Amino acid sequence: MFLKKYLIVTFLLLTLFSNAQIGIGTPKPSSDAALEIKSSTKGFLPPRLTTAERDAITSPSLGLVIYNTTKNCLEWYNGTIWYNGCSAATATSPNYLCSTASNGTLTQGQAVSGVTQTITATGMTPGPFNISATYDGVTFSASGTYTGTGSQNIVLTASGTPLSGGTGTYVLNTTPSCSFDRPITGTTTATTSGVTNCNFASNGTLTQGQPITNATQTLKANVTKTGTYYLKGTAVNGILSELTGTFTALGSQEMIIKFSGTPINSGPTTFSIGGCTFTRNVAPAP
Repeated sequence: MFLKKYLIVTFLLLTLFSNAQIGIGTPKPSSDAALEIKSSTKGFLPPRLTTAERDAITSPSLGLVIYNTTKNCLEWYNGTIWYNGCSAATATSPNYLCSTASNGTLTQGQAVSGVTQTITATGMTPGPFNISATYDGVTFSASGTYTGTGSQNIVLTASGTPLSGGTGTYVLNTTPSCSFDRPITGTTTATTSGVTNCNFASNGTLTQGQPITNATQTLKANVTKTGTYYLKGTAVNGILSELTGTFTALGSQEMIIKFSGTPINSGPTTFSIGGCTFTRNVAPAP
């Protein structure tokens, strides 16, 4: 009798596990599922482990699923890290190559446009990333989220204005890190023997409480070396002044002061910049 029952049970088990699919709560499991559990009143409960208990698993299998009670989140092992659906781990790479490709030109004193640096992250794991490198007024950066694995090319886009010429060395904010060099075309700084006329011309209007859009002050200087010039004055009465431009010839040349900001008070306002002191009137608010 015992032998008969044993043979029946053995036959049933062999029949069950020889089928292509197994259904729990359904007689017809989906053809593309090895196991289908169907219920309208109960859920699937995976093993519940703390982070420490999870990390104690030696060589977890690809696709292993647990519920992390430390993070209160479902997690699965992707072959490199424990990934979760609540807050994905930051993307990581064991190695970065910084010299994959370079595009565009950096020029001292000129706002960056169309400049990129392509780097390669090898063995990238899934997750969000925010990579940047900054030097002397210019930042190369890229951000996003990776859902795959393996080597990834990342295009860093530059922004800002180079403050000096020479060679800029940009170091990634990643661990591990790498760096890349980009040449910065320098410009020649002009020299003068002094300003000869602080009130050569005044253009535009300054009006109390209204943003400045077109006001300038023209000076004259004796240029001894051609090139670019830039000076920034101290804010006065809510008004900023910048002396900027390029000399292309020697001798007596004009220099343009540009105003910005919003005047606070009406009446005469005195400015000092580039060795010059002059007064501009601020009209009362209309």
